[in-house]
Amino acid sequence: MKFKFILKATALLVLLASFTGTANAEGRFAIGVSVGVGNFDTSGTETEGGNIGAADTSVMTANESQAAALGNIFVEYAAQFGNFGATLGISTIPGTHSLGKRVREDISNPVADLQDTGDYTAKASVSDHVGYYLEPTYYFPGTESGIYLKLGALRTTVTTEEILANGINSSTYGDDTVWGSQVGIGVRSRHSSGFFTKFEYSETDYDALKFTSTTGNLNSIAADIDAQMFTIGMGWSF
Repeated sequence: MKFKFILKATALLVLLASFTGTANAEGRFAIGVSVGVGNFDTSGTETEGGNIGAADTSVMTANESQAAALGNIFVEYAAQFGNFGATLGISTIPGTHSLGKRVREDISNPVADLQDTGDYTAKASVSDHVGYYLEPTYYFPGTESGIYLKLGALRTTVTTEEILANGINSSTYGDDTVWGSQVGIGVRSRHSSGFFTKFEYSETDYDALKFTSTTGNLNSIAADIDAQMFTIGMGWSF
């Protein structure tokens, strides 16, 4: 958390310096696409037994890592002030992407006799992924190529796709919208024709999630998601 605070503070200072450095700003709108590879790290804890008594209460923890190829569409406005600049943009990742799948086998407690022996499958996916970002940029002298820091806020929908029906263990969980904070670093370059490229690495820390089942034994789940992404983007500015 301290590293992220320092990075954000540094980026804001660069942005302020860019605005005070010169009054002759040149700005352009741009649209583009990017492709890359992302990795989602998910850790979760399930607390069991909310409606079946202490005899079968348990807590289970699992970690899952899932890689996925990603496509990204973005629209942005980039302003350059001499050797400094800033870009404001919005992006979206189309489609639905899996966070992973985990299967466990449960054996019925002979004391409670719940007849809940069987496999339990936990799955989740993300969709409706939208990001808002600011990229303070340092441009190499006399060029439209530079290195930038990325600060962003992202929103996505987490959909649970569990199969948890054995005996009275028939827990079902809903969906939720979660926000995340993003930091990254990249390089960008624009040709005089308007064609530009971006190469970027970023990390996203999503807010914690909590789901409570409204059926069966009223299990509850707490989960945390982190993501790392490498992307290559290209587009047209005007």
